[in-house]
Amino acid sequence: MRKVIPLGDAGGGLPVTKTDPNSLVKTFTYDAFCRPYQVSQSVTGAYTKTRFENEGNPATQALVKYTPLPNGASGGAGEDFTRSFYDGLGRVYRVETPGETAASARRIAETDYDLRGNVLRTAFPRFVGETAQWTTNSYDWADRLTKTINPDASQRSYLHDIATATGTPNPRLYGVTLTDELGHLTRTPSTTRGDIAGIIRDVGGLNLPESRSYDLLGRLIGVTDPGGSNWTYTYDMVGNRLSASDPDLGTWTYVYDTANRLVSQTDARGTVTTLAYDQMDRLTLKTATAPGGSAVTQTQNTYDQAAAGYYNIGQLTRSENAAAVQLYNYDGLGKVARQDATIAGITNYTFNVHDGSGQNVYVQYFPVQLDFGSNANRLQYTAGNKLASAPGFITSTIYEADGQTKEITYTNGVKTSFTYSPTRRWVTRVTTARGATILLDDQYARDSVGRITGTTGLTASDSWTYGYDNADRLTASTNLGNMALSETFAYAANDNLTSRTRVAGTYTYPAATAPRPHAPISVGANAMAYDANGNLASDGSRTLIWDEANRLKTVTRASNTVNLAYGPDGARAKKSSSFATTLYPDANVEIDPATPGAEIYTRYPHPDIKVVGTTKYFLHREHLASVRQVTDMTGTVVDSTSYATYGESLNTGFQTQKNYIGERFDPETGLLYLNARYMDPVLGRFVPTDPEGTEDKASP
Repeated sequence: MRKVIPLGDAGGGLPVTKTDPNSLVKTFTYDAFCRPYQVSQSVTGAYTKTRFENEGNPATQALVKYTPLPNGASGGAGEDFTRSFYDGLGRVYRVETPGETAASARRIAETDYDLRGNVLRTAFPRFVGETAQWTTNSYDWADRLTKTINPDASQRSYLHDIATATGTPNPRLYGVTLTDELGHLTRTPSTTRGDIAGIIRDVGGLNLPESRSYDLLGRLIGVTDPGGSNWTYTYDMVGNRLSASDPDLGTWTYVYDTANRLVSQTDARGTVTTLAYDQMDRLTLKTATAPGGSAVTQTQNTYDQAAAGYYNIGQLTRSENAAAVQLYNYDGLGKVARQDATIAGITNYTFNVHDGSGQNVYVQYFPVQLDFGSNANRLQYTAGNKLASAPGFITSTIYEADGQTKEITYTNGVKTSFTYSPTRRWVTRVTTARGATILLDDQYARDSVGRITGTTGLTASDSWTYGYDNADRLTASTNLGNMALSETFAYAANDNLTSRTRVAGTYTYPAATAPRPHAPISVGANAMAYDANGNLASDGSRTLIWDEANRLKTVTRASNTVNLAYGPDGARAKKSSSFATTLYPDANVEIDPATPGAEIYTRYPHPDIKVVGTTKYFLHREHLASVRQVTDMTGTVVDSTSYATYGESLNTGFQTQKNYIGERFDPETGLLYLNARYMDPVLGRFVPTDPEGTEDKASP
């Protein structure tokens, strides 16, 4: 796709310009040693400068890369830069980047090496003048890692030995036993080729082994989990996978063309998905045909359509199916500058304006206009090239040296502050306040591997303690203000959740060698049924139907049926029932089309901002990015919720669709939409079953 104009520099024969099919010109300049000096692009203003500083002096020599900051050196901050100091062997030992402003302390990250060239220690990014927090490594005679000591003095150790081959499908050579910061053991033997042959976890003296086998070419052909369930795979002579036999998903087969492109797959239900490509190997058509049915178009793609003011050659420009039509136009950086989506006859379009830095400097939503920044009043960025403010929404944002948010202040006067462990860098406190009024304050206690052992909130009902087993599975969650929310959990060797005290009865599973051994056939008194692909078909309160692409299509619950449709990109495009319809032209846009011509648009131009029509709301989150409180422009809390262990909202009237972990909850179905699949927060299980049986362990 790239056209090279043969105008080399006079000395080295290197290209001076390159013109691509969109007629965008890149200009190259070089230093006296024919090394890149500057690369500039026409139209966009993008450039990269490369400078070599103090060459020949191992103490100060550095390679520096300069790029534009958004809005032409916002706030006089100059250019963004990365200065990499390297020693006489060419190893980078210090990286320096800008601070929050041009005048503030710069960020640095450091690495030291031992005499054999191994990484001896690394320091978390910090601001100049702050104390370094070092993570230190030790090695054996073969340069194998034997110990890592964290800045808080906790440590992990690695024991290397010769693994035995007795009873294994592949000869084993080396084994490594990891002892983590809490003394938990995990052993990983490897084959003579270096492939991982197994993972053995020690859970209170009980070994939970997973084994893997490979063919003579090193291709994975089998996996056996700790419960005895088996996965098998076959391949053709060039390494294309021909079949996958999964205990939960059934057997799938695959067909390829002479260019090794996947052209057909057949799932365990017998549904055949076919794929077609253009001469550049770009997907043009994807259809799926269920047994006895007609072909259903999943995606039909068009490329390279010209549009005035855009640079579309080489790009996807139109994607469509029965649910949605999506149009894309691109700027000179190859980023989407305009995106149109038409669903149920309603077209939503979004403009993303980038400058030479590649950052969004403003975003506009239509047909009901919403500006997130504007040409006259743009989004502002720090000298470290991170969003600092958004006119009318965000007053200021301050970041830690490692890029994590330290403080964010909204235009309604509410501020959220984050505190992190200086020695481990995980979050230890989140506080949201309006002036002197504390709205939300959660403090997190963690063990030395980072698991949260307790949360202390403003009230007892916002406070929890947690327990885990040696396999990092949650075994207990206790709410200090409402014992009805407290529960304990039990697991089988293969990680199947077998009981939890807030769900009456036990989780019953098939035998390890039976189909779907990781999907319960009953939970308490409720029987569960599945299709051949492992998709949940019924659970005692809901009936679920899945489309040809294994996506949830309809859910019937308490005589109400919810219909779901997906766009050509696979994202959910529409949700409808007898009560309401919601359209999703974009991940950050919701449309209520109840009144034609007066549709209600809800936009999320930033993860913390929700705009309904023209009314602004601010979403305040905790450590998992779950929305806990919603405030209006006066800073008043207008909606709030807490969550049970698996994300069940404790305020059933909570109005914000995006809630637990920032994802959409559907009250009509009782399911949380996680884009790739759904989750039932009451049962604590994914829908459909996790393909490897590793259900969510409810990381609190």
